[in-house]
Amino acid sequence: MNINCILCGRKVTDGGQKCTECEELKDLIDVLFEDAKKELSYNPSVDRESVFKMLREFAFIVQEDSLLRTYKNSMKFFLDQFIDKGNNETTLELFTKKVQTRLNQLKILKELSDGSIINWESSSLSSGTSPKIYPGDVIKNLKESYNRSSVTDRAEQRYGHIIGFYSLLPLIRDYSHCNTREDIKKLNLVPKKPWIIMLSIIVGNSDGKISLERTNKFLKKRRGTGNVYGTIITNLSSLSTDYAQKATINVEDNGNNDKVYVISPDIVLYLQRLRENVRTR
Repeated sequence: MNINCILCGRKVTDGGQKCTECEELKDLIDVLFEDAKKELSYNPSVDRESVFKMLREFAFIVQEDSLLRTYKNSMKFFLDQFIDKGNNETTLELFTKKVQTRLNQLKILKELSDGSIINWESSSLSSGTSPKIYPGDVIKNLKESYNRSSVTDRAEQRYGHIIGFYSLLPLIRDYSHCNTREDIKKLNLVPKKPWIIMLSIIVGNSDGKISLERTNKFLKKRRGTGNVYGTIITNLSSLSTDYAQKATINVEDNGNNDKVYVISPDIVLYLQRLRENVRTR
């Protein structure tokens, strides 16, 4: 019986709920999240690591849904509170006032806490006092890196972009582990478009080169992907134009009007290491 993959919409003929490509990305997201959490939390020189560069260069994924901007706005709020203003705590009341959204903010706070971005206990809601939110290990570690860098270096590193993308990983990880459509309905937000973008770039173009023709064919097999192809082209054409480190470092003409974007060797090697980690699990 033909059914469609619950994550990307591709036809699945083996009776499963998810296609092999989505299963592959699920495994990669698991190790990416674990590695990013460890490095962002404890590595004092995390800005030199490939995971840092990857999060920075693919941060555009957070921009691709109006509701996803809630994560970006949440990070802007916490970076302002804990890094720019140097506060050691903030309140739930101020967060809900400054970051207005149709999403369940308590679920977002739990995701951010799972990623060690903030320190938040939902049990504080019943404590009878004004619930407090504290900086987590990730913000504490990035604060040290931020404070010892020059203004130019801060602009180059784009801390807000990095933590914005990282803040989305717990949600994408939860999405990848959904086994039924009922599981997906329990999510605060369905990150389908970011999932498809990552699937197309990381799995659909696993040789370190992003072929537009190959990407187009890859997406045509999936239902309900909307203008994902246009989004990928736009961002590949404009990624990091003002910075030394780029997600894509060159554009090749592959003939037949097929442009091929060459991914940075740092990021290619990092993705290869992620795949090796998946295989050794």
